[in-house]
Amino acid sequence: MRVKNLCWSVLTFMVVALMGMSFASCGSDDDDDEVTNPAEAIVGTWQGENDEGGLTYVFNADGKCTLVSEKNAVLFKVKTRKSGTYVLKDNKLTMSWTKFEQGMPLSDDTWFDMEGSKETSSMTISMSKKKLTFTEENGKKIEKPVVLTKK
Repeated sequence: MRVKNLCWSVLTFMVVALMGMSFASCGSDDDDDEVTNPAEAIVGTWQGENDEGGLTYVFNADGKCTLVSEKNAVLFKVKTRKSGTYVLKDNKLTMSWTKFEQGMPLSDDTWFDMEGSKETSSMTISMSKKKLTFTEENGKKIEKPVVLTKK
């Protein structure tokens, strides 16, 4: 009799476990969520890397943007900051940079103005809620697409 109760207990446990697994969600990851309003979704801070070092883009709702890039040097990182405006239309992101600054090595908050003329970058992008990928720059395919993650 005891063995029969044990068998029923094990069988009941297995049925309950199987039912629990059948109700588990198999939905997609948030990174793959489709963006319904790209103009709103791009607003925020995006971080990633390219072959030269780290990149941080900040896109504001008022159309202003900033790029901080860090390039690895021998003893320290060289930081540059570009400020300007952006326009997002369909899958084209155009950034017009008007201010250029150089970061002081070993300091996070000291910046010096640099000489620079207006510079425009046009990127072909793909975007989900948490990932922004640059696939082309100024009409040329990027060999290793730059993937940024929203922070």
